[in-house]
Amino acid sequence: MKKKLYTLILTLVVLFIGSICEAKDLKFIQVTDFHYTNSSTGDARLSRLVKSINSTKDLDFVIFTGDNIDSANPETLVKLLKAFRRIRVPYYIQIGNHDCFKAGGLDKKDYAKFVSKYSNQKLKNFNYVVKKDDVVFIFVDGMKEVIPGPSGYFKQDTLAWLEKQLKKYEKHPVVLVQHFPLINQRTNKPSGHDLFKVDEYYSVIKPYNNIIAVIAGHYHYNREEEANGIRHIVTQQASGSTPRYRIIYLQDEGKEGYSIMSQLVDF
Repeated sequence: MKKKLYTLILTLVVLFIGSICEAKDLKFIQVTDFHYTNSSTGDARLSRLVKSINSTKDLDFVIFTGDNIDSANPETLVKLLKAFRRIRVPYYIQIGNHDCFKAGGLDKKDYAKFVSKYSNQKLKNFNYVVKKDDVVFIFVDGMKEVIPGPSGYFKQDTLAWLEKQLKKYEKHPVVLVQHFPLINQRTNKPSGHDLFKVDEYYSVIKPYNNIIAVIAGHYHYNREEEANGIRHIVTQQASGSTPRYRIIYLQDEGKEGYSIMSQLVDF
């Protein structure tokens, strides 16, 4: 009797440990620069996107990395968010330079209220943390709402907040999610779309060796490169003549850390 009980307990422990290991592997979609417009063309593309996401097997969640709407308009945003309700997995929203314009009637505070009202998120602002198993996703807001423009800027209070989160989660693998990439648009010379005062951002993240990736959009092209142990993933727009999104796989390799693979999907 004791032997059977011991065998049963051992089996349950093995299954439990196995389930934990399996749960650490993540599969998610990044959609960026969707630039939704309240039009028949925009509606058709939105329907295709939702259908394509819902047809993706074994999907854990979706991240939207900014420029979700083409211009800062409350009606357009609400229509987009209502359509997102049809997405069958959790999804998380970041904003980009096209999303908000304070003088135009849609500031960050209002945008967050609309997201909270019409989606599965409850947001106060766009600096927030999402924990998936052992992996921590830190969403960092670099959008300028007063004078919008193509260059991002992470304010000092945002960088202080980021540093606080990195200290808090320094024993976890971290993925930074934002609209503006840390790498330059052009490798040989500066661009007006590059991040303003990027060195200040790098000075915050430099002490931490647990950051495995920075996922961004903004540049409307695809690029992946490794720098100082961090995978920089820049994904093309989910708009235009060939809209695409990226499926990203994080696989737990034990002591070796996480491997990152991705594929682009037309929809």
